Amino acid sequence: MTQERFKQMVKTLTVLGAVLVVGGCTTPVGVTSLGMNSGYEQIDRSALNSSDYSSYTATVLHRYDLERFYAKKPTACLIQLHELACADDRDDVLFALAELAFLQGKDGRRDTVDGHELAAKNYFTASAIYAYLFLGRLEKADPMAAFDRRFRLACDLYNRSLGHIIAQRKGPVAEMPPVIWLPVGSIRIQAGVTDLPKPLSEYVEVSSADHYKVNGLSVRNRMAGMGTPLVLVSKRKSESGIINVGFAATVFMRIRGGLADFKTGSLLSEVDIYSST
Repeated sequence: MTQERFKQMVKTLTVLGAVLVVGGCTTPVGVTSLGMNSGYEQIDRSALNSSDYSSYTATVLHRYDLERFYAKKPTACLIQLHELACADDRDDVLFALAELAFLQGKDGRRDTVDGHELAAKNYFTASAIYAYLFLGRLEKADPMAAFDRRFRLACDLYNRSLGHIIAQRKGPVAEMPPVIWLPVGSIRIQAGVTDLPKPLSEYVEVSSADHYKVNGLSVRNRMAGMGTPLVLVSKRKSESGIINVGFAATVFMRIRGGLADFKTGSLLSEVDIYSST
């Protein structure tokens, strides 16, 4: 064998070895037939209908290399993602914050941040705020926002977060805490617009309508939009004594401020309650 021939063989073996190493270190890319519905099941998966976040949020976590950090320390990850959102004007970071905060509320997470204890209601409040900010930014930036799948998901994150906040409370709406602490900073709560037939103080109980099933009806009607349905209970005198009377309403939480206001304590929420009649 000539020296030139030997060098050629060594070169060929080196190239083949490199190909084998690369092939052995990467995940093979290919396709598998799973039926007509599998693609939509993957696209539609989110924190609303599963125990995992959506592909939209997965993209954001992957962009900042935060997948493992979120899995180990979700609250700390939310805090870091909030800081990134302050410097990144892409709206998908806000969506990711809304969905991840919702997941933590759904999981019943408890944590302590800056000496303040966070429970499910705190994470649900954060989710509603981020979803509200996301929808406002998306609507301004994209006239075709209604065709964005995230638009409807964010509306549902907002609505269901409000429902969870109400469902976890006991007593009338008037007793809502003036300040709710969040993974980052806090938000001040104050009463907004209401057209209820009587003052809030006269209602003895408030709860989310989503926690009730109406027996005898097979369809649950829900109009599109933002806000969550409530059941307000008041006491009424009758011939047989005092009875509880339920009253339907919708609650809407209006956010005043932006990401920079979380830490300063100037973030404000106005809670509007509208009767169904």
